[in-house]
Amino acid sequence: MKEYYLVATIVAALFGIVSLLAFSRWSSMSRSNSSPHSSKRHSARRLEDKQQSTFSVDKESDFPIDWFTSSEIFALETRAIFCKSWIFLAHSSRFAKPGDYHTFSFSNYSVFLIMGKDRKIRAFHNVCRHRAYSITKKESGSSTVLGCKYHGWSYNTKGHLVKAPMFDGVAGFKKDENSLFEIETRVSGSGAVWINLDTEFSNQNLNDNEGDFEPFLDLKTQSSRWVEGGTVESGFNWKKAVNPKLFNVGWPKVSTFSAFNLLKNDPIETSGIHVFPNAIIYKIPGTKIWYSVILLPSSPGKTQIRYDIYSGSAKPQPSIEAAITRQIEEVISTKTKDLEYSSFLIHTKTDKILDNQYDILLSMKSHSRIEKTLGRQVSPVLQKSKTSQKFLQAEILCKQLDCLGQGIAEDSTKGMEVLAW
Repeated sequence: MKEYYLVATIVAALFGIVSLLAFSRWSSMSRSNSSPHSSKRHSARRLEDKQQSTFSVDKESDFPIDWFTSSEIFALETRAIFCKSWIFLAHSSRFAKPGDYHTFSFSNYSVFLIMGKDRKIRAFHNVCRHRAYSITKKESGSSTVLGCKYHGWSYNTKGHLVKAPMFDGVAGFKKDENSLFEIETRVSGSGAVWINLDTEFSNQNLNDNEGDFEPFLDLKTQSSRWVEGGTVESGFNWKKAVNPKLFNVGWPKVSTFSAFNLLKNDPIETSGIHVFPNAIIYKIPGTKIWYSVILLPSSPGKTQIRYDIYSGSAKPQPSIEAAITRQIEEVISTKTKDLEYSSFLIHTKTDKILDNQYDILLSMKSHSRIEKTLGRQVSPVLQKSKTSQKFLQAEILCKQLDCLGQGIAEDSTKGMEVLAW
Protein backbone atom coordinates (compact mmCIF):
# COMPACT_ATOMS: atom_id res chain seq x y z
CA MET A 1 0.00 0.00 0.00
CA LYS A 2 2.83 2.31 0.90
CA GLU A 3 4.50 1.53 -2.42
CA TYR A 4 1.27 2.52 -4.22
CA TYR A 5 1.17 5.94 -2.52
CA LEU A 6 4.91 6.51 -3.26
CA VAL A 7 4.45 5.79 -6.97
CA ALA A 8 1.36 8.01 -7.09
CA THR A 9 3.28 10.86 -5.44
CA ILE A 10 6.16 10.61 -7.94
CA VAL A 11 3.76 10.53 -10.89
CA ALA A 12 1.91 13.58 -9.56
CA ALA A 13 5.18 15.47 -9.10
CA LEU A 14 6.31 14.67 -12.63
CA PHE A 15 2.92 15.76 -14.00
CA GLY A 16 3.22 19.05 -12.14
CA ILE A 17 6.69 19.75 -13.53
CA VAL A 18 5.58 18.97 -17.09
CA SER A 19 2.52 21.21 -16.67
CA LEU A 20 4.68 24.07 -15.35
CA LEU A 21 7.09 23.79 -18.29
CA ALA A 22 4.22 23.72 -20.75
CA PHE A 23 2.68 26.82 -19.18
CA SER A 24 6.00 28.68 -19.31
CA ARG A 25 6.41 27.79 -22.98
CA TRP A 26 2.87 28.93 -23.79
CA SER A 27 3.37 32.19 -21.85
CA SER A 28 6.60 32.94 -23.70
CA MET A 29 4.97 32.31 -27.08
CA SER A 30 2.05 34.53 -26.16
CA ARG A 31 4.36 37.44 -25.30
CA SER A 32 6.27 36.89 -28.51
CA ASN A 33 3.08 36.95 -30.57
CA SER A 34 1.82 40.09 -28.87
CA SER A 35 5.14 41.95 -29.57
CA PRO A 36 7.02 40.44 -32.51
CA HIS A 37 10.10 42.73 -32.07
CA SER A 38 10.57 42.30 -28.33
CA SER A 39 12.59 39.10 -28.64
CA LYS A 40 14.96 40.75 -31.10
CA ARG A 41 15.36 43.77 -28.83
CA HIS A 42 16.27 41.58 -25.86
CA SER A 43 18.71 39.59 -27.98
CA ALA A 44 20.31 42.75 -29.31
CA ARG A 45 20.59 44.17 -25.80
CA ARG A 46 22.25 41.00 -24.56
CA LEU A 47 24.70 41.10 -27.47
CA GLU A 48 25.45 44.77 -26.81
CA ASP A 49 26.04 44.08 -23.12
CA LYS A 50 28.40 41.27 -24.05
CA GLN A 51 30.31 43.49 -26.44
CA GLN A 52 30.68 46.25 -23.86
CA SER A 53 31.99 43.78 -21.33
CA THR A 54 34.75 42.59 -23.69
CA PHE A 55 35.81 45.62 -25.73
CA SER A 56 34.96 49.25 -26.45
CA VAL A 57 34.34 50.54 -29.94
CA ASP A 58 36.33 53.73 -30.53
CA LYS A 59 34.91 56.47 -32.65
CA GLU A 60 36.69 57.34 -35.87
CA SER A 61 40.06 58.92 -35.05
CA ASP A 62 40.51 62.66 -35.42
CA PHE A 63 44.09 62.02 -36.49
CA PRO A 64 45.08 61.30 -40.10
CA ILE A 65 46.50 57.86 -40.79
CA ASP A 66 49.84 59.42 -41.78
CA TRP A 67 50.06 61.46 -38.57
CA PHE A 68 53.58 60.15 -37.91
CA THR A 69 54.88 59.82 -41.47
CA SER A 70 53.59 62.64 -43.67
CA SER A 71 56.00 65.24 -45.05
CA GLU A 72 53.09 67.66 -45.44
CA ILE A 73 52.16 67.28 -41.78
CA PHE A 74 55.79 67.78 -40.79
CA ALA A 75 55.93 71.02 -42.81
CA LEU A 76 52.70 72.24 -41.21
CA GLU A 77 54.05 71.37 -37.74
CA THR A 78 57.04 73.56 -38.48
CA ARG A 79 54.92 76.56 -39.44
CA ALA A 80 52.16 76.07 -36.89
CA ILE A 81 54.12 74.96 -33.83
CA PHE A 82 57.89 75.27 -33.94
CA CYS A 83 57.79 78.69 -35.60
CA LYS A 84 55.23 80.11 -33.17
CA SER A 85 55.65 78.48 -29.76
CA TRP A 86 57.92 79.25 -26.86
CA ILE A 87 60.42 76.38 -26.85
CA PHE A 88 62.41 75.31 -23.81
CA LEU A 89 66.00 74.50 -24.82
CA ALA A 90 68.23 74.58 -21.75
CA HIS A 91 68.87 75.79 -18.23
CA SER A 92 71.17 78.75 -17.68
CA SER A 93 73.57 76.55 -15.70
CA ARG A 94 74.80 75.13 -19.02
CA PHE A 95 76.52 78.48 -19.58
CA ALA A 96 79.49 78.87 -17.25
CA LYS A 97 81.31 81.81 -18.84
CA PRO A 98 80.96 84.38 -21.65
CA GLY A 99 81.31 82.77 -25.04
CA ASP A 100 79.79 79.43 -24.03
CA TYR A 101 77.37 78.38 -26.76
CA HIS A 102 75.09 75.46 -27.59
CA THR A 103 73.65 74.65 -31.02
CA PHE A 104 70.22 73.13 -31.68
CA SER A 105 68.73 71.97 -34.97
CA PHE A 106 65.03 71.26 -35.44
CA SER A 107 62.39 71.51 -38.14
CA ASN A 108 64.91 72.68 -40.76
CA TYR A 109 66.19 75.48 -38.53
CA SER A 110 69.56 75.74 -36.83
CA VAL A 111 69.90 78.08 -33.86
CA PHE A 112 72.45 78.65 -31.15
CA LEU A 113 72.39 80.06 -27.64
CA ILE A 114 75.41 82.02 -26.43
CA MET A 115 76.33 83.87 -23.25
CA GLY A 116 77.61 87.40 -23.83
CA LYS A 117 80.28 89.29 -21.95
CA ASP A 118 77.40 90.92 -20.10
CA ARG A 119 76.42 87.36 -19.02
CA LYS A 120 73.16 87.64 -20.90
CA ILE A 121 72.05 84.60 -22.89
CA ARG A 122 70.97 85.34 -26.45
CA ALA A 123 69.79 83.19 -29.34
CA PHE A 124 70.55 83.60 -33.04
CA HIS A 125 69.82 81.83 -36.29
CA ASN A 126 72.92 79.82 -37.08
CA VAL A 127 73.58 81.37 -40.49
CA CYS A 128 76.02 83.95 -41.72
CA ARG A 129 74.32 87.06 -43.07
CA HIS A 130 76.48 86.97 -46.17
CA ARG A 131 75.82 83.62 -47.84
CA ALA A 132 73.85 81.75 -45.17
CA TYR A 133 76.59 79.36 -44.10
CA SER A 134 76.67 78.02 -40.55
CA ILE A 135 78.41 80.04 -37.86
CA THR A 136 78.81 77.30 -35.26
CA LYS A 137 80.05 73.93 -36.41
CA LYS A 138 80.04 72.14 -33.06
CA GLU A 139 77.11 71.24 -30.84
CA SER A 140 78.76 73.02 -27.91
CA GLY A 141 81.81 75.22 -27.51
CA SER A 142 83.13 78.51 -26.21
CA SER A 143 84.30 81.59 -28.11
CA THR A 144 83.61 85.30 -27.78
CA VAL A 145 84.03 85.71 -31.55
CA LEU A 146 82.29 83.34 -33.97
CA GLY A 147 83.36 83.31 -37.59
CA CYS A 148 81.94 81.91 -40.81
CA LYS A 149 84.55 79.67 -42.43
CA TYR A 150 83.40 80.52 -45.94
CA HIS A 151 84.31 84.20 -46.33
CA GLY A 152 85.56 85.02 -42.86
CA TRP A 153 82.70 87.16 -41.62
CA SER A 154 82.90 87.22 -37.81
CA TYR A 155 80.41 88.11 -35.10
CA ASN A 156 80.62 88.86 -31.38
CA THR A 157 78.44 87.40 -28.63
CA LYS A 158 75.77 90.04 -29.29
CA GLY A 159 75.52 88.97 -32.91
CA HIS A 160 77.16 92.13 -34.24
CA LEU A 161 79.32 91.84 -37.34
CA VAL A 162 82.89 92.73 -36.32
CA LYS A 163 84.82 91.56 -39.36
CA ALA A 164 83.94 91.39 -43.06
CA PRO A 165 87.02 90.82 -45.25
CA MET A 166 86.99 92.65 -48.60
CA PHE A 167 83.90 94.64 -47.60
CA ASP A 168 85.47 97.19 -45.28
CA GLY A 169 86.36 99.50 -48.14
CA VAL A 170 83.01 99.26 -49.91
CA ALA A 171 81.26 102.62 -49.93
CA GLY A 172 77.99 102.51 -48.02
CA PHE A 173 78.56 99.05 -46.54
CA LYS A 174 77.62 99.13 -42.85
CA LYS A 175 78.47 96.36 -40.43
CA ASP A 176 75.63 97.30 -38.09
CA GLU A 177 73.14 96.49 -40.83
CA ASN A 178 74.45 92.95 -41.15
CA SER A 179 74.18 91.52 -37.66
CA LEU A 180 73.01 87.97 -37.12
CA PHE A 181 69.26 87.47 -37.02
CA GLU A 182 68.46 87.44 -33.31
CA ILE A 183 65.76 85.23 -31.85
CA GLU A 184 63.49 86.33 -29.02
CA THR A 185 64.92 84.78 -25.86
CA ARG A 186 63.64 84.70 -22.30
CA VAL A 187 65.38 83.39 -19.19
CA SER A 188 62.90 82.73 -16.40
CA GLY A 189 63.51 83.30 -12.72
CA SER A 190 64.34 79.61 -12.34
CA GLY A 191 66.96 79.78 -15.09
CA ALA A 192 64.94 78.07 -17.83
CA VAL A 193 65.95 79.36 -21.28
CA TRP A 194 63.13 79.76 -23.83
CA ILE A 195 63.16 80.92 -27.43
CA ASN A 196 60.45 81.92 -29.89
CA LEU A 197 61.21 81.91 -33.62
CA ASP A 198 58.21 84.10 -34.37
CA THR A 199 59.51 87.45 -35.61
CA GLU A 200 56.63 89.16 -33.81
CA PHE A 201 56.68 86.76 -30.81
CA SER A 202 53.35 88.09 -29.63
CA ASN A 203 51.13 85.13 -30.44
CA GLN A 204 51.69 83.26 -27.20
CA ASN A 205 52.40 84.29 -23.64
CA LEU A 206 55.45 82.59 -22.18
CA ASN A 207 53.47 81.95 -19.01
CA ASP A 208 51.32 79.49 -20.97
CA ASN A 209 54.32 77.15 -21.10
CA GLU A 210 56.26 78.25 -18.07
CA GLY A 211 53.26 78.05 -15.77
CA ASP A 212 53.64 74.33 -15.04
CA PHE A 213 57.41 74.23 -15.29
CA GLU A 214 58.52 76.15 -12.19
CA PRO A 215 55.88 74.89 -9.72
CA PHE A 216 56.63 71.32 -10.80
CA LEU A 217 60.35 71.63 -10.07
CA ASP A 218 59.90 74.13 -7.24
CA LEU A 219 62.84 76.15 -8.55
CA LYS A 220 62.74 79.67 -7.19
CA THR A 221 66.26 80.72 -8.19
CA GLN A 222 68.82 79.90 -10.85
CA SER A 223 70.66 77.63 -8.44
CA SER A 224 70.57 74.47 -10.54
CA ARG A 225 73.87 72.93 -11.60
CA TRP A 226 74.35 71.13 -14.90
CA VAL A 227 75.54 67.56 -14.31
CA GLU A 228 75.64 65.74 -17.65
CA GLY A 229 73.92 65.59 -21.00
CA GLY A 230 74.01 64.31 -24.54
CA THR A 231 72.23 63.96 -27.85
CA VAL A 232 70.86 60.73 -29.33
CA GLU A 233 69.95 60.32 -32.99
CA SER A 234 66.76 58.32 -33.45
CA GLY A 235 64.60 57.02 -36.27
CA PHE A 236 61.04 57.84 -35.19
CA ASN A 237 58.59 60.71 -35.43
CA TRP A 238 58.96 63.15 -32.53
CA LYS A 239 55.27 63.06 -31.64
CA LYS A 240 55.56 59.40 -30.63
CA ALA A 241 57.73 60.41 -27.68
CA VAL A 242 55.49 63.17 -26.32
CA ASN A 243 54.66 61.10 -23.26
CA PRO A 244 55.88 61.95 -19.73
CA LYS A 245 55.97 58.28 -18.78
CA LEU A 246 58.19 57.23 -21.67
CA PHE A 247 61.63 58.28 -20.40
CA ASN A 248 60.75 57.92 -16.74
CA VAL A 249 63.47 56.06 -14.81
CA GLY A 250 60.88 54.88 -12.30
CA TRP A 251 62.38 54.20 -8.88
CA PRO A 252 66.12 55.01 -9.19
CA LYS A 253 68.45 52.30 -7.89
CA VAL A 254 70.91 54.22 -5.74
CA SER A 255 71.69 52.04 -2.73
CA THR A 256 74.32 54.40 -1.38
CA PHE A 257 71.92 57.28 -0.94
CA SER A 258 70.33 57.39 2.50
CA ALA A 259 67.36 59.45 1.32
CA PHE A 260 66.24 56.56 -0.83
CA ASN A 261 66.54 54.19 2.10
CA LEU A 262 64.28 56.45 4.14
CA LEU A 263 61.63 56.19 1.45
CA LYS A 264 62.01 52.50 0.63
CA ASN A 265 58.84 51.53 2.53
CA ASP A 266 56.79 54.04 0.58
CA PRO A 267 58.67 54.62 -2.68
CA ILE A 268 57.73 57.54 -4.91
CA GLU A 269 58.56 57.08 -8.56
CA THR A 270 60.10 59.72 -10.76
CA SER A 271 57.40 62.03 -12.10
CA GLY A 272 57.32 64.05 -15.29
CA ILE A 273 55.37 66.72 -17.16
CA HIS A 274 55.05 67.59 -20.83
CA VAL A 275 56.11 71.15 -21.65
CA PHE A 276 54.50 72.06 -24.96
CA PRO A 277 55.45 71.38 -27.61
CA ASN A 278 58.52 69.14 -27.44
CA ALA A 279 60.03 68.97 -23.95
CA ILE A 280 59.49 66.65 -21.00
CA ILE A 281 60.74 67.52 -17.53
CA TYR A 282 61.36 64.92 -14.82
CA LYS A 283 62.27 65.16 -11.17
CA ILE A 284 63.76 62.35 -9.12
CA PRO A 285 62.20 61.84 -5.66
CA GLY A 286 64.30 62.17 -2.56
CA THR A 287 66.92 64.21 -4.43
CA LYS A 288 67.38 67.65 -5.96
CA ILE A 289 68.12 66.06 -9.31
CA TRP A 290 65.94 66.73 -12.34
CA TYR A 291 66.38 66.16 -16.04
CA SER A 292 64.96 67.36 -19.32
CA VAL A 293 64.30 65.48 -22.55
CA ILE A 294 63.89 67.70 -25.61
CA LEU A 295 62.64 66.27 -28.90
CA LEU A 296 64.21 67.98 -31.92
CA PRO A 297 62.60 66.74 -35.15
CA SER A 298 64.77 66.69 -38.28
CA SER A 299 62.27 64.98 -40.60
CA PRO A 300 59.02 63.00 -40.32
CA GLY A 301 61.00 59.90 -39.40
CA LYS A 302 64.04 61.29 -37.58
CA THR A 303 64.39 63.01 -34.21
CA GLN A 304 67.29 64.16 -32.09
CA ILE A 305 66.79 63.50 -28.40
CA ARG A 306 68.63 66.04 -26.27
CA TYR A 307 68.79 65.13 -22.59
CA ASP A 308 70.32 67.17 -19.78
CA ILE A 309 70.63 66.31 -16.11
CA TYR A 310 70.69 69.01 -13.45
CA SER A 311 71.01 69.22 -9.69
CA GLY A 312 69.56 71.80 -7.35
CA SER A 313 72.44 71.15 -4.97
CA ALA A 314 75.60 73.24 -5.31
CA LYS A 315 77.66 70.40 -3.86
CA PRO A 316 78.40 67.61 -6.36
CA GLN A 317 77.56 64.03 -5.40
CA PRO A 318 79.60 62.12 -8.00
CA SER A 319 78.57 58.54 -7.22
CA ILE A 320 74.86 59.31 -6.95
CA GLU A 321 74.81 61.57 -10.01
CA ALA A 322 76.79 59.05 -12.06
CA ALA A 323 74.43 56.21 -11.10
CA ILE A 324 71.32 58.20 -11.99
CA THR A 325 72.91 59.40 -15.23
CA ARG A 326 73.56 55.79 -16.29
CA GLN A 327 69.96 54.85 -15.58
CA ILE A 328 68.61 57.79 -17.57
CA GLU A 329 70.87 56.97 -20.52
CA GLU A 330 69.80 53.31 -20.41
CA VAL A 331 66.12 54.24 -20.38
CA ILE A 332 66.54 56.65 -23.30
CA SER A 333 68.48 54.04 -25.29
CA THR A 334 65.91 51.30 -24.63
CA LYS A 335 62.84 53.43 -25.32
CA THR A 336 64.39 54.86 -28.46
CA LYS A 337 64.84 51.37 -29.90
CA ASP A 338 61.29 50.45 -28.87
CA LEU A 339 59.88 53.43 -30.76
CA GLU A 340 62.00 52.71 -33.82
CA TYR A 341 60.95 49.09 -34.17
CA SER A 342 57.36 49.08 -32.94
CA SER A 343 54.13 50.32 -34.45
CA PHE A 344 52.30 53.19 -32.81
CA LEU A 345 48.55 53.68 -32.92
CA ILE A 346 46.34 56.29 -31.33
CA HIS A 347 43.16 54.84 -29.81
CA THR A 348 40.59 57.50 -29.08
CA LYS A 349 39.48 56.15 -25.71
CA THR A 350 42.50 54.28 -24.46
CA ASP A 351 45.66 56.19 -25.33
CA LYS A 352 47.10 57.91 -22.27
CA ILE A 353 49.04 60.47 -24.30
CA LEU A 354 45.98 61.55 -26.28
CA ASP A 355 45.74 64.98 -24.61
CA ASN A 356 49.27 65.85 -25.70
CA GLN A 357 48.54 64.72 -29.25
CA TYR A 358 45.35 66.80 -29.30
CA ASP A 359 47.28 69.90 -28.20
CA ILE A 360 49.51 69.45 -31.23
CA LEU A 361 46.59 68.72 -33.55
CA LEU A 362 44.59 71.77 -32.43
CA SER A 363 47.57 74.09 -32.95
CA MET A 364 47.98 72.75 -36.46
CA LYS A 365 44.29 73.08 -37.29
CA SER A 366 44.24 76.66 -36.02
CA HIS A 367 47.20 77.64 -38.18
CA SER A 368 45.79 75.76 -41.16
CA ARG A 369 42.59 77.82 -40.95
CA ILE A 370 44.67 81.01 -41.09
CA GLU A 371 46.49 79.78 -44.17
CA LYS A 372 43.25 78.81 -45.89
CA THR A 373 41.79 82.24 -45.18
CA LEU A 374 44.84 84.01 -46.59
CA GLY A 375 45.23 81.58 -49.44
CA ARG A 376 48.94 81.01 -48.79
CA GLN A 377 51.37 79.40 -46.38
CA VAL A 378 52.23 81.49 -43.33
CA SER A 379 55.68 81.19 -41.79
CA PRO A 380 56.04 83.46 -38.74
CA VAL A 381 59.84 83.18 -38.99
CA LEU A 382 59.96 84.81 -42.41
CA GLN A 383 62.55 87.56 -42.43
CA LYS A 384 61.99 90.39 -44.85
CA SER A 385 64.84 90.78 -47.28
CA LYS A 386 67.09 93.65 -46.34
CA THR A 387 68.82 93.68 -49.70
CA SER A 388 69.84 97.21 -50.61
CA GLN A 389 71.58 98.71 -53.62
CA LYS A 390 74.75 99.13 -51.58
CA PHE A 391 74.67 95.52 -50.47
CA LEU A 392 74.20 94.41 -54.07
CA GLN A 393 77.24 96.47 -55.01
CA ALA A 394 79.20 94.63 -52.36
CA GLU A 395 77.95 91.32 -53.73
CA ILE A 396 79.14 92.30 -57.20
CA LEU A 397 82.54 93.09 -55.76
CA CYS A 398 82.64 89.72 -54.03
CA LYS A 399 81.82 87.96 -57.28
CA GLN A 400 84.54 89.89 -59.07
CA LEU A 401 86.99 88.66 -56.42
CA ASP A 402 85.80 85.10 -57.08
CA CYS A 403 84.58 84.69 -53.50
CA LEU A 404 81.66 82.56 -54.54
CA GLY A 405 83.78 79.48 -55.07
CA GLN A 406 82.75 78.78 -58.68
CA GLY A 407 79.05 78.89 -58.03
CA ILE A 408 78.91 76.64 -54.96
CA ALA A 409 77.32 79.35 -52.91
CA GLU A 410 74.78 79.99 -55.66
CA ASP A 411 73.66 76.38 -55.51
CA SER A 412 73.39 76.48 -51.73
CA THR A 413 71.18 79.56 -51.81
CA LYS A 414 69.09 78.69 -54.83
CA GLY A 415 65.58 80.04 -54.42
CA MET A 416 66.51 82.23 -51.45
CA GLU A 417 66.34 86.00 -51.09
CA VAL A 418 69.70 86.54 -49.41
CA LEU A 419 68.26 84.79 -46.37
CA ALA A 420 64.61 83.90 -46.70
CA TRP A 421 63.17 82.05 -43.73
